[in-house]
Amino acid sequence: MITQTSEALARFSRIGALISLLGATHALSLILNWFSINYDDVGRSLISGYTFMEPLLISLAAGGAAGATGVFASNLKDLTKLRLVVPLLSFTAAGLALFSPLYTYLIKLPSFGGLNFIPELGLFAALFTGIAIAGASILALIAAMRTRVTAYMAPSPLWATAR
Repeated sequence: MITQTSEALARFSRIGALISLLGATHALSLILNWFSINYDDVGRSLISGYTFMEPLLISLAAGGAAGATGVFASNLKDLTKLRLVVPLLSFTAAGLALFSPLYTYLIKLPSFGGLNFIPELGLFAALFTGIAIAGASILALIAAMRTRVTAYMAPSPLWATAR
C-alpha cells in the first residue's frame, strides 16, 4: 500500500506500542505461579516464573527486546531502518518469550527426577504472551513488506490550470 511518511510512522509506532505492552505483560507473568509440585496428598509446593535463574533472565530479555521495539518504533524516523528493526527485534522478543516457559517445562523441571509437577496459570500466561508477541511480529513484518512511501502530490492550484 502506498502511504504518506507520517502515516507509515504512525502505523509502526502503534505496532511497537502493542509489542511493548505484550512484552511487559510477559515479564509480569513471572510473578504468577508456573507449576505446582504435589509431594503427596497433603504437601504442595508452588514454583513461580522467577524461581529459576535461566527462565527469569530469558523472560526479562524478551521483555527488554519488546520494550526496545516500542522505543525504536516511536523514535526512528527513517522508514528503511524502521522496516528492518521493528520486525527483527519483535521476532527476537517472541522467540525468547516462547523459549522461557518451554525451557522450564521441558528441560529444567524434568532434571529434578520423578516429581509430579502440574502446570499452573502463569505458564499458560507466559506462553500466551509469547504467542501474542509472535502474532504482533507477523503484523510488523507484513506492515514492513507492504508499506511503500511516496511524496505527497497535492492537486495543482486553480490559477496554474486556469485558461
